[in-house]
Amino acid sequence: NVNLSPELSTSWTVGMVARVPTDDPWLNRLSLTVDYWSISLEDTIGALAATTILQRCFNLQGVNPTFDPNNPYCLLFERNPSDGRVDEMQQFQNNIGASTNAGLDVALNWGFGLDQLGLGDRAGDLSFSLAGTWWHKSTSKTTITPLDPENDFVGSISGVTAGAVPEFKFSFLTTYSRDDLMVQLNTRFIDAMVHANTIVGGVGTGVPSTWYLDLSGRYNLTSNIAVRAGVNNLLDQQPRLYNPNVQANTDPSTYDVLGRRFFFGVNVSM
Repeated sequence: NVNLSPELSTSWTVGMVARVPTDDPWLNRLSLTVDYWSISLEDTIGALAATTILQRCFNLQGVNPTFDPNNPYCLLFERNPSDGRVDEMQQFQNNIGASTNAGLDVALNWGFGLDQLGLGDRAGDLSFSLAGTWWHKSTSKTTITPLDPENDFVGSISGVTAGAVPEFKFSFLTTYSRDDLMVQLNTRFIDAMVHANTIVGGVGTGVPSTWYLDLSGRYNLTSNIAVRAGVNNLLDQQPRLYNPNVQANTDPSTYDVLGRRFFFGVNVSM
């Protein structure tokens, strides 16, 4: 399509980092990072799906309320005069829409020595790290007609790889360390989602919220030799099944499809 124009992107972020200015052993390792981000695209390049063209010609989401045969969507295909079937549908690349994604990233870190609990100087150290995202806007719209709706897909999952938009997603890492030993438990959370098809008037099944636990440990045998071992997906959480999906009734780019698995390794530094 020689009439294509470049996509136009506008993005901005604003953030803050906060630390407690104190020598108090309970608070001197407390920090908070907050970042708000927004990414907008105009004149996005793509091709309309055949189902979108047909359904909007017949007034899906109020795009053609008078069922006008000259509606831009209806002009993208023809009917075979002999049997009425759809013929010669135009699905070429064009500047067809706009989208905006925005959200908030938060990182909270805290730690303290267990001697603060009266457990002795060699009791070890405990630290916590929370990293999460609140995805509060994920809108997209086509710009074929003035009546084209803007849909917000926050809290939805689709049949497109990396197309999941959970409203909330976070990981929470707990670390215990003492001398040459370190043990970590990572908790991961993915919010429940409806199917993106249901937002645009279609059908599809959603998924419930999902939790994962990963346990790992490391021990330094010497100054240059360390052993490590662990279990990913400790509770053997199975991938969420939904339809229509990306692959094998799920979305491998969002969910763990391997199940519980163990690992062991040795690190040697020279």
